[in-house]
Amino acid sequence: MERVPSLIVLNLTSDCNLRCKYCYASAGTFKEYMTSECAIEIIRQVAKYNNTIELLFHGGEPLLVFDVIKEVIDYCKNNLKSKEIRYYIQTNGVLLTAEKAKYLIDENVEICLSIDGHTETSNQCRIYPAGQSSLKMLKNRIDLLKSMNYNTTVLAVLNKKNKNEIEDFIDFLINNKIFNFSLNYFIKGGRGNENSDLALSPVELYEVTKNVISKILSYHEKNIKVVERNISHLLRNIFTEKKGYMCMNSPCGAGNHLLGYTPNGDIYPCDDLSSVEQFKIGNIFDGDIKDILKDNDVINFFNYCSYENIPKCCDCKIKNKCGAGCASRKFYENGTIYEVDPICEFYKLIVPYIENLMIENPSIKELV
Repeated sequence: MERVPSLIVLNLTSDCNLRCKYCYASAGTFKEYMTSECAIEIIRQVAKYNNTIELLFHGGEPLLVFDVIKEVIDYCKNNLKSKEIRYYIQTNGVLLTAEKAKYLIDENVEICLSIDGHTETSNQCRIYPAGQSSLKMLKNRIDLLKSMNYNTTVLAVLNKKNKNEIEDFIDFLINNKIFNFSLNYFIKGGRGNENSDLALSPVELYEVTKNVISKILSYHEKNIKVVERNISHLLRNIFTEKKGYMCMNSPCGAGNHLLGYTPNGDIYPCDDLSSVEQFKIGNIFDGDIKDILKDNDVINFFNYCSYENIPKCCDCKIKNKCGAGCASRKFYENGTIYEVDPICEFYKLIVPYIENLMIENPSIKELV
């Protein structure tokens, strides 16, 4: 591999203060924490080969090691002034105080909160270790950020518990000035495997997505710009037959556009697969990152995994439009990435639906 991916997913810890029922990493089961020395070494090496870097603080729960986040940002400010670095954090918000929020906002860290719904029913997968609801705390954090005039983004995981309340949830988000959010698909890894009955079937996912499109269109008719990221990426696929978003590409972005780094510096093609030992690429302390990646068997294995090399996909009529390329979904459900995505049937339903909707309502193109 000649290029060093510029998207760094720093899994700062495997620990977490929640026990979400679908967590693919089983966060909280382990108690590993990345040192600032390890994080800085990762960034230092990636910066040697990239002028623009996207840095995602992830976990577990990254705010458990807030001091490391600050040390990393200080290092970048003092030592990488010529680089363009964009910061992101995915957090459950439990530890997000006003002081920490102000720091992140001042340092231009894009904050994304994890919440599955605005009611106890819809958010019941996101619980504390003893089983208590986290909803009151999550709403408090949304209020906190709104009081600071910060329009946070939100990530939710679609599941059986929230599927019937998604439209009302979108209303809740808009009422709280949250116009950019992601309704992510279920991954059957970690606790997601233990609770796989919570995953939506392709038909259920299709029905939910139709409702979400309708809801977002209703807001656009009121001149309120709303973006659900997965739908936006899918629409772009359909309109152009060109896949801009790495997770909907084939091969996907694993090992190509991003690398995931575990708390001890181990390198994986995707942070969703960072607990799967067979996909370990190496460790950041093994040597120069470019040498580690060069002709790496794991990287080559992922880069070869395109629709053309999956028998059930190569002749599919919608392969240039669908988003069924996620290696982690395929691996956790099929035991191999060289298989059809478990939500393949969803795309076979939603792609023609959107194409027909484009004829009836051309304004759908505004949702990209």
